[in-house]
Amino acid sequence: MHKPFFILLIAVLFPACQFIKPKSNKEDVVARVGDTYLMREDIVGIVPKGTEPNDSIALITQFVNSWIREQLLLQRAEMNLDKDMKNFEQQLEEYRKSLIIYTYQQRLIEQSLDTIVSDEQIFDYYNQNPADFELRENILKADYLVFRRNLKESQKVKNWFRSEQDDARKKLNDFCLSSSSAFSLGDTNWMRFDELLKIIPLPADNQELFLSSRKYVELEDSLWQYLVHIKEYKIKESLSPLAFEKNRIRSIILNIRKIKMLEKMEEDLFQDALQKNKFEIFIQ
Repeated sequence: MHKPFFILLIAVLFPACQFIKPKSNKEDVVARVGDTYLMREDIVGIVPKGTEPNDSIALITQFVNSWIREQLLLQRAEMNLDKDMKNFEQQLEEYRKSLIIYTYQQRLIEQSLDTIVSDEQIFDYYNQNPADFELRENILKADYLVFRRNLKESQKVKNWFRSEQDDARKKLNDFCLSSSSAFSLGDTNWMRFDELLKIIPLPADNQELFLSSRKYVELEDSLWQYLVHIKEYKIKESLSPLAFEKNRIRSIILNIRKIKMLEKMEEDLFQDALQKNKFEIFIQ
């Protein structure tokens, strides 16, 4: 790095230290591309507080180099594009109007939308739209456990895992908390079969066949033992359980409310303006 630029960076990064005090506007210039200048004030705040000096200089250098590349590309584009191709006034105005309307609509939604969705409303929507809830993948409820192979208590753990006795389940839970690398016990939520496969290397090339023929699974590899208890499952293309779709239905209902509220607001605005003669149409 050239020494003058290094000194300028230090001055930008640590103004309180007063390494350099600008004597004129010229000394505030950090970089130039043609007739376009990057000023010292443009790069203040780029570096987070507490950053080490060397890291600070690297961040500023990266920013300046990026700015130079952008300006070079912009100036080349300005030179080589026809005037009509560089006129974005209409697009910018359309974007500005869309952004203003969108911002107003979002503010209206935040202030006025009823976000309470009852279980009854979710249940009704689910029953009235069954075609929307066909499963696209296999799901299941399962307990699983992963632990180091060759543990002395390995057989005990397997017995606890298959048992429904309270004492056995307590011992299993204590073991999981102290010695398991991954586990899930008693979870009543549905999970995607593919999610379980990321945790347990089940031999399930045919997932439907596997689910219909297996309840308990025990397997191991060079490091780990895996236990799985499949308690319930649903095959893809069947009706998805309500519990699995509850959050999605809530989002759907809220989105329907948003659309209806915005449509009503727009229609009310139009009708009010019509009654008060706030607009005219000159062609038919």
